[in-house]
Amino acid sequence: MKIRMTIEVDCTGLIDIKCDDEKMWAENEILIGNRELILHSNEIGDYIGEVTKVSNLTWLDADIE
Repeated sequence: MKIRMTIEVDCTGLIDIKCDDEKMWAENEILIGNRELILHSNEIGDYIGEVTKVSNLTWLDADIE
């Protein structure tokens, strides 16, 4: 079964972005990457599935230009 959903991910403390080059690296290598980003649920304690598409990526940190 496939579902579509919009999620907001708080990467504070995990990804320390200080410039546009680092932002592009994080987008390409971590968030979009090679389908290696997965969803896991602490509620059910299991792997839910891999992220197969990332679109409309928006950085909410005002310090990043």
